[in-house]
Amino acid sequence: MTGIIIYDGSCNLCNRTVRFIKKHDNHCLFSFAALQSVEGASLLATCGAGGLESGSVILIHEGRYYARSTAVLVIMKLLGGCWRIIYALKIIPEPVRNFFYRIVARNRFRWFGRTDAC
Repeated sequence: MTGIIIYDGSCNLCNRTVRFIKKHDNHCLFSFAALQSVEGASLLATCGAGGLESGSVILIHEGRYYARSTAVLVIMKLLGGCWRIIYALKIIPEPVRNFFYRIVARNRFRWFGRTDAC
């Protein structure tokens, strides 16, 4: 296990993304925890990311945490193969990447729906 991905379990986009990662995670690198779960809340507090807004995906990897667009890019890099190419977007300054990330995060329920299950 390389990293733990903490995601919004009530978000259809987030749940689809988790299924995508599981499908392409050929080396079983990731485990997952919903933000709403006791485990997710505990992990956020432990890594010091407890103050992030609920629309943020968090990756805990090798003692560090990554949030928002940076988490997505590092996840793609760790998946390897052709997904690693997406990491090249790291050259875009983080505030610019996160601007677009936040647009999607704010609209994710309207665009993709919500689920009660986590």
